Amino acid sequence: MVENPYEIPQFARLAQALYFNTGLHMSQIQAIDAVIDYRRSADVPQPFFIVDPVAVGATEYRTDQIQYLIEQGRPDLIKGNASEIMTLAGRAGGGKGVDSSPKGAEESVEAARVVADKYDCVVAITGGVDVVADKPSVSQRVGRVSQDVKMLTKITGSGCAVGAVCAAALTSSKGDPFLATVTALAAVKQAAREARHVAEGPGTLGVAILDKLYRLSLSPDSLDCTTVTIDDPAAAAAAEAEAEAAQQESDPVEPADENDKTGGQGEGESPGKSKENGQKA
Repeated sequence: MVENPYEIPQFARLAQALYFNTGLHMSQIQAIDAVIDYRRSADVPQPFFIVDPVAVGATEYRTDQIQYLIEQGRPDLIKGNASEIMTLAGRAGGGKGVDSSPKGAEESVEAARVVADKYDCVVAITGGVDVVADKPSVSQRVGRVSQDVKMLTKITGSGCAVGAVCAAALTSSKGDPFLATVTALAAVKQAAREARHVAEGPGTLGVAILDKLYRLSLSPDSLDCTTVTIDDPAAAAAAEAEAEAAQQESDPVEPADENDKTGGQGEGESPGKSKENGQKA
């Protein structure tokens, strides 16, 4: 963890991810400009940049500084709770505290999409159901990670730790920060769920989560993906079009009706003979 703004450029060159948690103690105020200057540099390696807008909306000064950091720093991921993302989306009801949340999941999805579109980055909302919106210039995917562990709200800094896990996951994202973020949130939820069975309270829960995350890192195939859903409108539309095309190819072509060729006469009859027969009748 770097607090000295003069060290940021050197450490950023060594890092694969730069996670800015805006607790905003005094050294961080200077760090904002240091990070922005580094992000503007074209001749230096750029690690993934993650911003956790802690308590944005609580005060005017804090809100201005965080918005300035996001607008000028151009993060790859913004991770916050519902209240924080609602504030960045310009929605009423944001900024009521770091553990506040909107009324429904769909409200969270809409807020995440607004912020993702505003800053063109991946946006994650953590809560009872985590919501992740992809960078709009990449896709319109929305991920949801269920499985609420309510005791997590009793651990100070649990959201900050989640941001650190997301930052670590982005370094292994293989060019897909959205899937990396969804995976990180699913891992934290699973670790918290398993840790809850052995923890006696919030104090031991925090330690147990670290142990469970460690065990999960040793065996990533054990990640429970049943708590994850991803809506991908583009993929759904492509799958639908492919299914329609396959259906058209598999539909048999019916042979032409011989009656259509003869105007409805019986087989072997000619128009002249038919007319003659009609006159005799």
